Amino acid sequence: MPLQPSPIQANAVTPAATIPFWQATDGTYSYQMVGNSPLVKQASPSTTITSPIVPIILKFSDGTIFDPTTTNTCSSKSSPSSLVLSSPIFASNAWTVGGTSVGTTQYADFFQRANFWTSIGATGGVNPGYHTLLSASTTTAITLTVPAASGVTVATSCGKLGQMDINWFDPQIQGTVFTQLAAMGVLPSQLPVFLLSNVVLYQTTSTNCCILGYHSAFNNNNGSFGGAVQTYVVSDFDTSGYFSAAYSDVATLSHEIAEWMNDPTGNNPTPYWGHIGQVSGCQNNLEVGDPLSGTGVTVTGSNAYVYHLQELAFKSWFYRDSPASGVNGWFSSNGTFKTASTPCETSTTTLTVNPTTLAAGASTTLTVKVAAAAGFTGTPTGTATVVASLNGATVATYTLAAGAGTSTVAIPAGSYNLTANYSADANFAASSSAAVAVKVGSAALTLAPVSLAFPSTTVGVASAALAVTAKNTGTAPFTLSSVTVTGASPGDYSQTNNCGSSVAVNASCTISVVFKPTAAGTRTASLTLTDNATGSPQTVPLTGTAVAALAPAVTLSPSSLTFASTTVGSAAATQTVTLANKGNASLTGIAVSVTGSASGDYSQANTCGTSVAAAGTCTITLTFKPTAVGTRTASISIADNATGSPQTVSLSGTGAAVPAPIVSFSPTSLTFASTTVGTSATAQTVTLTNTGNASLTITSITLGGTNPGDFSQTNTCGTSVAAAAKCTVTVTFKPTAKLARSATLSVADSAAGSPQSVALSGTGK
Repeated sequence: MPLQPSPIQANAVTPAATIPFWQATDGTYSYQMVGNSPLVKQASPSTTITSPIVPIILKFSDGTIFDPTTTNTCSSKSSPSSLVLSSPIFASNAWTVGGTSVGTTQYADFFQRANFWTSIGATGGVNPGYHTLLSASTTTAITLTVPAASGVTVATSCGKLGQMDINWFDPQIQGTVFTQLAAMGVLPSQLPVFLLSNVVLYQTTSTNCCILGYHSAFNNNNGSFGGAVQTYVVSDFDTSGYFSAAYSDVATLSHEIAEWMNDPTGNNPTPYWGHIGQVSGCQNNLEVGDPLSGTGVTVTGSNAYVYHLQELAFKSWFYRDSPASGVNGWFSSNGTFKTASTPCETSTTTLTVNPTTLAAGASTTLTVKVAAAAGFTGTPTGTATVVASLNGATVATYTLAAGAGTSTVAIPAGSYNLTANYSADANFAASSSAAVAVKVGSAALTLAPVSLAFPSTTVGVASAALAVTAKNTGTAPFTLSSVTVTGASPGDYSQTNNCGSSVAVNASCTISVVFKPTAAGTRTASLTLTDNATGSPQTVPLTGTAVAALAPAVTLSPSSLTFASTTVGSAAATQTVTLANKGNASLTGIAVSVTGSASGDYSQANTCGTSVAAAGTCTITLTFKPTAVGTRTASISIADNATGSPQTVSLSGTGAAVPAPIVSFSPTSLTFASTTVGTSATAQTVTLTNTGNASLTITSITLGGTNPGDFSQTNTCGTSVAAAAKCTVTVTFKPTAKLARSATLSVADSAAGSPQSVALSGTGK
C-alpha cells in the first residue's frame, strides 16, 4: 500500500515576504494566507502570482534518468511538464459542488473561494470578485545527479520509481537550483513549482519512503534578494503505478499548492487535530491537504487527460467554526467533512480528597488537576466538576488555572464516591478521574422483625400483609437505593414501602410484604434492601407454606365395562362403576346419563345423588338388555363441577339372537314310480331335521292336497324334536286310479313357516 504524501514544514522566517500575505485572527489563533483578505471588502480583491514550473531532471547512479520534459511509457499522451501546465491547477475549470456554482477558475482558487464562501459568494458577501490566481509557464529544465548514497530506483508496474533522500535534495533546491533560478530572473515574489517525474523522497533511509511532495519557505540569499522570504513547492507527477490512482499525476501538486496558499510558511497555528487522513498523531498546523490524503475528485482537461485532484479541508474544519464559512456549510471542498474536527490531545484528570473520612457536617479539601497525557504538550483549560455518586449532584465546579483547581467544601453525609470530570477545550478531549471513596458520617439500619413467616395460604390467594420496620440508628441519613425481593420464589412475594429515597437519622419507614403463592409447598425468598448503611445489602428471610386450591377431583373405576353376550331382549348380569371424589372440595351438580349409539340397550341406577363429599364415593349400576343382535356400544357420562367434566366410562356388550327351532326336510319332495292301481309302491322316507337352537314342538303330521287318499305316512317324530335332532316320515303310495296322482305331506309345528310341506307325486296304472 503506498504511503501518503507528507508535507515538510517550513522553518520560521523573519524578513518580510515578497509575495502578498493577508492576516486574520480566529479566537486566540492568528494566521496568514496568500493574496488579499476575502474577509474585508477590497477594491481589487483579485491577486495573481507568477508561478514558474521548473522541471527537475534527475540522474540516478544506476543510469536511470527521470525527465519531466519527455514523454514516457507511463504517460504517453504528453510530457509531465506539458500536462501540468494544462492541468486544472493552472487552467480554468467550471466548479459546481453540492449544486452551488463556485465559478470558473483554477483548482486552488476554487478551493479558497469555497473556503471563505460566506464572505465572497453567499448573499451579502463582501468580495464576490475575490481570486488568488497563478500565472504559470515552464522554465528551462535543471538537471541534478543523485549520489548513490542518496537515491535508489525500484521496479514498478510501469518502469521504475526513483527514491531520493530529502536531506540531500532540499539543500540542492535552496542552494544550487535557486542560484540558477536567480540567473533566470525568478524572484521571491514568485512561486516556483519544482516538478519531478516518478521520483519521490524519503527521510535519511529509503525505509522511510515516501514523500510525494512538500511546500517550504526560506530566506533567499541567492542573487541580490537579501534574505527575502522565498516560498516554493516540490511535487512528483506520478504515473508509475506504484501508488493508488488517488496520488497520481497532479493530486500531490493540488495538495501542496492549496497548503501553500493557506499556510505559505508553515507557521499557522490551529487547535490540535489529528488521527485522520495521513496524520496518525496530533498536530496544530493549517495543512489543508493532510486530513483528506487519498480522497479526491477527477477532472477531464481540455486536452482530454483525466486529472486527479485531492479534496481539501476548509479553515472552518481546523478552527471548529460554527457556523462554517465554507460553501454549502461544508467543512471540505467536496463535502466529505460535514462537521468540524474534534479535539485531538488526550488529557488526564486526577482528584485528591483530604480527608476522605470525616464527621457529618465537616469539610474536606478537593484538588482537581488536569494535564496533557503522555506524548502531548500544553495545558488544558476550561472547567472541571466534582460529582458525588450518592445522588449525582455536583459538589464543586472549577475554572482551571494552570490546569488545576482547589477548594474546601462540606460534602453530603454518607458513604459514596467522588469523581472529577473535565469538560474538554479546543485542544484537549474530556476525561474523568478515578473515583475517590469518601465516608461522611454513617447510616446504620435496624430491621424488625428480622424474618417473616406467613401462615398457610391457598395457591393464588393473597395473604394479609406483614410489615418490616427499617430504622436509621446511625449519624447520617439513610439512603435507600432499592428494595427488591430475591431468592428461590421471588414471584410469590410483593412489597410496598413508604421509605422514599432517604430516611433521616432516628427516623423509620415501613415495608409491607404480601404472600401470594404460585405453587403448593414451602415457598422461600428474601426482602433485600440496598442502601448506604453498613452491611448493605440487608436481607429479611421470607417463608410461607402454600396449599393447593380447593377443588373436587373425579376418578372412575373401572374406566370401562364389557358385558357378556346376551340374548336380545334378555338382561345381562348388572355391573357397577365406583365414582371417587379424591379432591378437597365437594363434587356437585352430578348428572349421570347414558349416551352413545346403543344407549337404549343400557340403563343405570346410582347412589351419587347430586353431590359427593371430598374423599367420598358412590356407585353407578349398569344393566345391559340388548335390543338387537351384534356389538352394542354406549357410554356413561357424568356431568359435575370437577375438572374434565363430563367424565365418561365406555360400555360394550354383544346382543345374541333368541333360541328357535328350524325345520329342514330331506328330500323336499317324493316321486313314486308307476304303480298298479290298488297295489302299494315301495315306501320312501323323508328326514326332518331341527337345525335350530331350540326344541321343535310338532302339532301334527298330515296328508293333504289333490289325492291324499292315495298316500299314507308313518313317522318317528312324536310331539317334539330336540335342537339338532332328526326324525323320519315314511310315505307309502297306493294309487286308487290310473294316471298322475299327487298330495302334500304337511307338518304343523313351533318353527317359523309352519306348516312346512313336502310334495308327493306318483302315477297309477
